[in-house]
Amino acid sequence: MRITNDILDMSRAHLHRRPAPGLRRAAASIVVLAALLAVTAGVTPAHAAFWDPDATPVWANYENGAGDTDDYAMDVKLTGGGVTYVAGTVTNAQGNTDISLGKYLAGVSVWGGLKTYNGAAHGDDFAKKMALGPGGVVYVTGPSTSGAGNADLVVVKWSGKTGKRLWVRRYDGPKHLADAGSAIGVDRRGNVTVAGYSYSGNGQDVFVRSWSASGKVRWSWRYDGVAHGPDSASDLYVAGDGSVYVSAVVRGVLDATTSLTARFSSLGKKKWMDLYTGPDNLEAAAGNIAARPGGGVYVAGWARTTTMAYDGLVVAYKADGTRSVFALNSGATDQGFNDVAVTSGGDVVAVGYSVVAGHNQPRRVRYDPLGVVQMSATVPTSGSDEYTAVATDAYGGYYPTGTNTNGVGDMRVETRRLSTVVGGGSWVSEVLPHATPANRPTAIAVRGTTVVVVGQTDTGLAADDDQFLFTYVY
Repeated sequence: MRITNDILDMSRAHLHRRPAPGLRRAAASIVVLAALLAVTAGVTPAHAAFWDPDATPVWANYENGAGDTDDYAMDVKLTGGGVTYVAGTVTNAQGNTDISLGKYLAGVSVWGGLKTYNGAAHGDDFAKKMALGPGGVVYVTGPSTSGAGNADLVVVKWSGKTGKRLWVRRYDGPKHLADAGSAIGVDRRGNVTVAGYSYSGNGQDVFVRSWSASGKVRWSWRYDGVAHGPDSASDLYVAGDGSVYVSAVVRGVLDATTSLTARFSSLGKKKWMDLYTGPDNLEAAAGNIAARPGGGVYVAGWARTTTMAYDGLVVAYKADGTRSVFALNSGATDQGFNDVAVTSGGDVVAVGYSVVAGHNQPRRVRYDPLGVVQMSATVPTSGSDEYTAVATDAYGGYYPTGTNTNGVGDMRVETRRLSTVVGGGSWVSEVLPHATPANRPTAIAVRGTTVVVVGQTDTGLAADDDQFLFTYVY
């Protein structure tokens, strides 16, 4: 009989927590409500219900670049072996920014520091997103300064074992202006696809390019909206069959925003593309993607209505492109979603903000697969805050993360575990790395019962921000 972590972790003593200096250490307050262990083959063990209102990270890591100025973590991935990879940006000794990659195990840097990429132009290079590939490789994409002073779209491939850089691919658009990658995905064969933007003769276009595992260009796709505005891809998802889903924001007439979602075959053939301007045909922007059980994707963002308000938007697309729109998440003021995820039971969780008294407040909404609201909540804070990301686990749990301002110079990184399972565990963590108004999470990853949140913390010194990594185990 295998004892689950939920039974073992009934108290903080079982977590062997070692909070980093500067983090609040409060007494344990978990109350065990119920415990039931199912040992029948094929049955998921039930959870020991608990509530911890003052959870703290098991490990807290900070990275400060040689330039001692702006450093920030942008994305995080976990592996089955307990390894955490973090992609970010660090300032070098010359004052320019480099793309960085860190590897951690049990809160310790495996490589004894960050691996970095400083482009040949020795300008500013930025990480936006990362992806893990077969064979233990890691890809990172973003913009990278070229010799002409403009940004190129860049993809850097590293060995996940040693941190050795395996290859770099750059794309300089037809007008040699700004190009950037903002989303990335890898299929089972190691083909890597990046979505972002690229300038053409008419302006900034949505741009997608795919390379093989060896770095050979496979296919590209460009879309210039009818108004030739600043169009850009927001997110990307690679399905199990190798097909690629892309979400983008397209600017229309009078700068009106249109949500674009498209699907491509594994070979780059466009299967379908949908342009959506909301239920009132005014404006919509759905940037973040989550895989839809049974095929297709969910995208989330906002839509503008005839009341001139902005409401939270979730759109479901089947694999064939059939679109269905959840009821808008509306209120007395504006709402919007920054991220979306799907729970193990099929519920859809969207997180973002609701405007209260002129300030953003963190908001989360859980829908059933048909789009019926099961739960919604807005967290009251004393500043301007929002949830920036959400992840889910295999046990009915979901984890929104964002900021929670408690006063001047007290912007905390808030992470919650909530559960769709009756009697499931939940906890809240508020971490104040430094007493400043600028501590912001950018990404969250969950695997098993391990949760990792990464982002940027203002040290309080002039122009000095560090990467942070907070790890929780429950």
